[in-house]
Amino acid sequence: MKLILNKSVLAALPLAIALAGCAPSHEVANPPQQQIPASHVSMDLPAAVKNGWPQTDWWKDYHDPQLNNLIQRALANAPDMQIAEQRIRLAEAQARMSQANLGPEMDFSADIERQRMSAEGLMGPFATDTDGNTGPWYTNGTFGLTAPLDLDLWGKNRALVKARIGPS
Repeated sequence: MKLILNKSVLAALPLAIALAGCAPSHEVANPPQQQIPASHVSMDLPAAVKNGWPQTDWWKDYHDPQLNNLIQRALANAPDMQIAEQRIRLAEAQARMSQANLGPEMDFSADIERQRMSAEGLMGPFATDTDGNTGPWYTNGTFGLTAPLDLDLWGKNRALVKARIGPS
């Protein structure tokens, strides 16, 4: 009896290991954010900001031509609000495109073939003469509609979207 029990435990061990491999992985939860009580939050601007600090050209107080040049180049190459908005819209559109792969697809195909059958060919006995031709014309049309859906059972497609656009 003891020997049979050991063999059954040994036989069940690979099955238990295989089933453990199918267990879903758990995502690491973000640590809770510390809440600041409303009584500690002040809606007033600091005194330095009220007095006009920092000035719009604060770097000129250092009298450094290299710093002046760097700030001037940075301001000249900085995008304005319209360009920044366009970049945000582009990023959002790319994110929507990435998420579109999670849904079903629709494909439509059409094919029309027109063929003149020769009386001398394989279909010769079935080809009948018409005025000015040696055989009849045949038209064959094919239309197809497919709607494939990739079932994302193990989360591969969702992981690809998350890697492409980041966590939501």
